Amino acid sequence: MEQIKVSLRGEEKELKLLQVFEFNSERKRMSVIVRDGTLIKLYMKGADNMVLERLRKDVDQPYKDIVNRKLEDFSIKGFRTLLFAMRTMSEDEYIKLKGRLDDIAAEADREEKIRT
Repeated sequence: MEQIKVSLRGEEKELKLLQVFEFNSERKRMSVIVRDGTLIKLYMKGADNMVLERLRKDVDQPYKDIVNRKLEDFSIKGFRTLLFAMRTMSEDEYIKLKGRLDDIAAEADREEKIRT
């Protein structure tokens, strides 16, 4: 695990980088999983449609309407946009995900499975 330092609102934090999912043109997004103290967080940035369709439907998204209005304004002006999202994962969720990734890494068609 790699230690990384970030500055958030002027405060230096040290995070452990657990997983990186590189950007590619099929996924249209990049994600990282970090350990922030006792929390495990997944951060994702990518094409607006890819991020928006991955937001949880069972949780209130208080900024979604504002973001959609801004995206519409930006598209009218011809701007390219990326969205950023974060989700906290439980230790169990991360362990299960890590196990699935380890299983996929051993398979012949791993690149195809990781891309999706």
